[in-house]
Amino acid sequence: MVRLKRSLAYSCLLPMARLRRSRLLGAVFLAAAALAAPRLLAQRVAALGASSTSLLRFDSLVADFGTVLEGDKVSRDFTFTNLGPRGVRIEHVKSTCSCTVTRWTEGRIAPGQTGSISVTFDSRNRSGPQRKKLMVLTSEPGPVQVPLAVLARVDNPLVTRPGFLCLTRGGEASWLRAESIIATGEGITTVAMARKEGDFFDAHFEPRGGRYVLSVRAVPSGKSEDTLEGAVVLAYGGRLNGEKRIPVRLVCLERGRHGSK
Repeated sequence: MVRLKRSLAYSCLLPMARLRRSRLLGAVFLAAAALAAPRLLAQRVAALGASSTSLLRFDSLVADFGTVLEGDKVSRDFTFTNLGPRGVRIEHVKSTCSCTVTRWTEGRIAPGQTGSISVTFDSRNRSGPQRKKLMVLTSEPGPVQVPLAVLARVDNPLVTRPGFLCLTRGGEASWLRAESIIATGEGITTVAMARKEGDFFDAHFEPRGGRYVLSVRAVPSGKSEDTLEGAVVLAYGGRLNGEKRIPVRLVCLERGRHGSK
């Protein structure tokens, strides 16, 4: 009987142990994949760039910004030289994300001359590893394309959902109250409302269920503007110290029900 009980207990514990081990292996695999993804993208872009037939030779095909704080904008220049016998013009630079804005040397780049493509990455409302692809289209026959990549890891002290609060008044819709849920990132120990920008709304900030809730409510006002802009600024502390600005907008719809701007 004792042996039977032990065998039954062992048969029950064995699947649980296997489940724990499979979950652990799965977590390790996902973590390793997240760390390796930027490196693999950089290698893939470098290989494609090496095989490109473009006369433009870039000093680097990958811009790695490292760790940036959510909300920051960071910029980098891709510089290149025309090694060919004829002039080349950059027609367009396509990006896979609207968070990446590009500017480039206009006009024809003569043989031997250099130019640049300026890339700005906006980290607002983003978190964790970021991998954005760019494709440079030139005037060379083919058409010829040169791949570029932007890498970054966004450290997000405060995650807000949503990150923008809009109140509407009048018309068919009337949202005089809105809420944003705030979750703290790793190492953040204190969060508080630092200040309120704008007199057209009241703001209330409180902990709720392990997170924080920011509530805003429109207050009666005699102002006739179609749109009023303001914000609530939160201060956080711990491993990182800083502020996060959450925009607040009041849209008045009395005039023609034209909707939110």
